[in-house]
Amino acid sequence: MPLRQRFETLLIYDPNHSPTAANVWISRPTPTEEQALGKLIVVATIAGTDRVHLDVVNLIQEELRTAYYRSADVKPERALEHALQQTNRRLHSVITDGVSQWVETANILIAAIWRDEVVMSSVGAIHGYLFRRNRMHDLLGDNESTAVNPIRIFSHVIAGQLQADDQLLFCTPSLLDYFSLEKLRRTLLDGSPSAAVHQWESTLLGVKQQSSFAAVIVQSVAAETVTTPMSRPVAQATLTQSAPQVSMEHLIAKEQATERLLSPSIWPAFRDVVVQITRSVSTITRQKVLHKPPRRTVPGSIQNQSLARSTSSFWPSVHRIFRRTFDETTHFFATIRPNRLNIPTAPPPAILPTTMKRRWRPSLNQTISAFQRLSRQQQILLGVTFVLIVVLAVSILPKHHSPTTAATTNSSATISDHIAKANAAIIYGGEVTAQQELQAAQTLYNALPNHTAKDRAARQSALTSINQLIAKLSHQTTIPQPTVVANLLTTAPNIQPQQLYLSGTKLITVDPGQTIVTATTLGTTNTTTVIANPTIDTGKVATGAISGTSGVLFSTDRNGFLLLDTQKKTWKSLDATWPTPNSRVQSVAIYQNRLYTLDAAHTSIVRFTIGATSLGTGTLWLKEAAQLSAARSLQVDGSIFVLQPHGVVELYANGRKGTLTLSTIDPPLTDATRLITDSTMTNIYLVDPGHHRIVVMTKTGKLVDQYTSPTWTDLRDITVNEKTKTAYALSGVTISSFTLNH
Repeated sequence: MPLRQRFETLLIYDPNHSPTAANVWISRPTPTEEQALGKLIVVATIAGTDRVHLDVVNLIQEELRTAYYRSADVKPERALEHALQQTNRRLHSVITDGVSQWVETANILIAAIWRDEVVMSSVGAIHGYLFRRNRMHDLLGDNESTAVNPIRIFSHVIAGQLQADDQLLFCTPSLLDYFSLEKLRRTLLDGSPSAAVHQWESTLLGVKQQSSFAAVIVQSVAAETVTTPMSRPVAQATLTQSAPQVSMEHLIAKEQATERLLSPSIWPAFRDVVVQITRSVSTITRQKVLHKPPRRTVPGSIQNQSLARSTSSFWPSVHRIFRRTFDETTHFFATIRPNRLNIPTAPPPAILPTTMKRRWRPSLNQTISAFQRLSRQQQILLGVTFVLIVVLAVSILPKHHSPTTAATTNSSATISDHIAKANAAIIYGGEVTAQQELQAAQTLYNALPNHTAKDRAARQSALTSINQLIAKLSHQTTIPQPTVVANLLTTAPNIQPQQLYLSGTKLITVDPGQTIVTATTLGTTNTTTVIANPTIDTGKVATGAISGTSGVLFSTDRNGFLLLDTQKKTWKSLDATWPTPNSRVQSVAIYQNRLYTLDAAHTSIVRFTIGATSLGTGTLWLKEAAQLSAARSLQVDGSIFVLQPHGVVELYANGRKGTLTLSTIDPPLTDATRLITDSTMTNIYLVDPGHHRIVVMTKTGKLVDQYTSPTWTDLRDITVNEKTKTAYALSGVTISSFTLNH
């Protein structure tokens, strides 16, 4: 499949303060050069403040560009090898001239990307990763331990092929000092490359610049069109005026326009037929019945000229046909009146002005009188003739559909088309496009008529399809009957659990008010037991977090800490020293053997290091003031997520508040009470008791799903195992499970 690449760069470098020179370069070849050999990428850092380091980097870039695009080889791999040889020679001459202090501290990556091929060479500690189908692959390995050969700086190349939706990340080691590999992977996979770069910049720009940061993201996407091979002669690729290329849409539009243009022109032909038949009947009547000579017509008269006029409307044409029939009948009576009624014969209408024609036109009463004076045979013949003319005129008129019916049919078909496009967009993640198609379908639905049974059926069919699409876009999943895991009243009659934890194969519930803790062992019987209260007088259990494979670490209402071993069902006290007095712990979370506590009293986050018997002295993690007095929940995965009132989730990284905006959902998220996530989870989970639902968001704020159940009438907490795609919900005194479908 032909591919094309999108590039995003990150460069944070202050030449006046940073001890490391850094640069990111993407070549800008001509269209011909790019079509033949693609683009070049250089990511480079050289430790030191000497300005000559940037000159060395610029020299590498210029030498590469010249040698690569002027290479006689048509394969990118061979062309890059040739360019690297030229660059090595140029750098060797620079080193022999005495400019060699940069060699030992150089970290440089060179890559060439052409369609689905990538060729790269690196020296020093540069990182390269391939992200494919949610998996991350290290492309360069550990280059830091390899000594740089000053005679041949770039000594090897690595080649491979890309697939659609692959992403490459080339970066300096300094980026990994602030972001874990998991954090980088999640940021890239959850959003676009530009969003990832923006998020990294927002974090790194707040750091005192003691380091330089450089990175390039390459995203491969399927090419919309296949470019013409360079080997094809230009003359063959040029279109001439005698062979235009016309799209199918243009041909269809042209055919429809031609049909609309030609349809009205049929009316004059029908009208001429009616007139000719009328005249023939009149002539036969004059000759055979009245024994009169045929009427004379003046060539080029107004009457004849009127036959050449065309019309484009339906009812005016019908009116003219009957008007012509009436005129011909009138003229017929005029031919017999001169002998019967002694009325002067009217001159041919072509030579009379309009006022004179109106003066000589007989009135309706005169016409009736004249008809009554005809013989019985003449009246019958005239009546039959008139009926035949009317029947013939009606039969040759084209049958038009009702405008309302046609509009209803077209609108219904267009609505179906919009819904089909929206469903296709959802499959490929284009929810913005799907929302636009939904809005267009709703607009057409509101304009549908509702007069007949057919109209009402069309409206109902369209409404059903629109509602199904709305449910898809809202990511709403209803769980009618979740699987009941345990009813805690059978074990602890007075329990009012508020918290739920998954520790290994046990579900732990906590009633902080009465310090009642239960453990439900998952299995075929799901047995539930009560864990005895701790004998250590450290206060009542308040809130906790999973610690290790079989532990839950709790804070108490006296700012103490207790560790519960869920297997042995034993308690252990852990000493801790707070940096500020009178703290009030609202929520706790554990990440990499460190305990993070949300101190609502001081609107701060305090971090402890977990030891065997002590947590030591806590440190204030925040580097800037934050409003956390009303915060409800805290979770850590490298970054810290804080749930605020009104469904607001805040992101903190490196002690400072970052940027995180949740997608708008229906109904709005206004009163979430709990937030669940950790470093092993891809998403964040929000408990919304008011709407009996669990909202799932990515860690960049994109809506994933909404799980609702009519049985969650008192939803309090959840816990999730994404590996098994199972979630457990605590509603009242009942624990239920359901399967995640995302």
